[in-house]
Amino acid sequence: MIEVHSPLIGKVFDFESFQDALEKLGFSKNETYTYTYAAFDLPIFKSKIEEDYYIRIFVDAVEGMIEKRDCKVQVNEIQIFKAKYHRGIFNEDEVPKAYVKKAEEILQKVHERLNVPAELTMTEK
Repeated sequence: MIEVHSPLIGKVFDFESFQDALEKLGFSKNETYTYTYAAFDLPIFKSKIEEDYYIRIFVDAVEGMIEKRDCKVQVNEIQIFKAKYHRGIFNEDEVPKAYVKKAEEILQKVHERLNVPAELTMTEK
């Protein structure tokens, strides 16, 4: 798994506009959201027989509740990871460089849409 360090971390956004910006890039809100927490996923690579690779952006509600009017969310973590259906996330596995590069290109677009400078660094966990 790769942890992405970005100026997005710690920034607060209106939930509706944040979600809209991510959905326009292909992200979807993870099904495990609550009224105080959400994660947005984008598959970088999908396979029916092999592992999948994803970008995940985690947010916490800092004002109001997720999916309610006037909710404000704060980005708290960005990850790139490998997962396999019915087996879960492989936090300790490496992410191939080609998928890291693709994720970086997508994250550049996320930053552009949210008007935040895209100064990214990545750390393997």
